[in-house]
Amino acid sequence: MRPRIDGAGPLRIYFRIVLPLIQPVLITVGVFQVVWVWNDYISPTIFLSSPEKTTIVLLASQAVSQFTVNWPSFMAVAVIALLPMLIFFVAMQKYIVQGLTNGSIKG
Repeated sequence: MRPRIDGAGPLRIYFRIVLPLIQPVLITVGVFQVVWVWNDYISPTIFLSSPEKTTIVLLASQAVSQFTVNWPSFMAVAVIALLPMLIFFVAMQKYIVQGLTNGSIKG
């Protein structure tokens, strides 16, 4: 017979003990994954065929040609691409720091 904590079953142990302990780590990994997907360049380049479905990162790369750069449109698209990630990062900064420093503090 497996030992139980106060008679709790496996689901209750998971949701009451394990999940609260790993919540900062899960949120940190989720934030990093969202930033990675938002800034992805290779996958949309490979899989998207129609120009109507391009991502913001692809629009920024289209402002740069081989010999010239359309600086006003490049900077406008760069700011538009940066703002959602900046807002998301500031909103989740507490959880990121908590997840990164969770195992470094004793006690």
